[in-house]
Amino acid sequence: MVTKYLTIKKPQEFKLSLNNCQKIHTKSFVILAGKTPSRYLYNREHELNLQDFCRVGITVSKQVSKKSTSRNLIKRRIKNSLNSIIVKYAKNHYDYIIIAKKNIIEENFQNIYNEIKFAFKKINNQSNKL
Repeated sequence: MVTKYLTIKKPQEFKLSLNNCQKIHTKSFVILAGKTPSRYLYNREHELNLQDFCRVGITVSKQVSKKSTSRNLIKRRIKNSLNSIIVKYAKNHYDYIIIAKKNIIEENFQNIYNEIKFAFKKINNQSNKL
């Protein structure tokens, strides 16, 4: 069970997370899920192994909307829906990258929440079978 999630911000971290990942396509976005690279599992400052975390990156490109306000609205909606879903459905030491599609602008918060919940359940079912 995941107690917290960290954000993926740097482009090179996004690229590292894309190797050997599962892809889940929904109407409004694509979720990529893969194991966290080993170099992020160790905290050098405190000389400890990190436990109970996953990392999440959210991408909303200019192709979705030219206006930064609408892109930020989409990111906020995704983050708010992740707060309750991550605790229940995310796995420890996994990276999740959410890439928004164009038609996410037309969706309301409840639909985004339901799609993310469905995608995380599907990721758990697929990874349990492997």
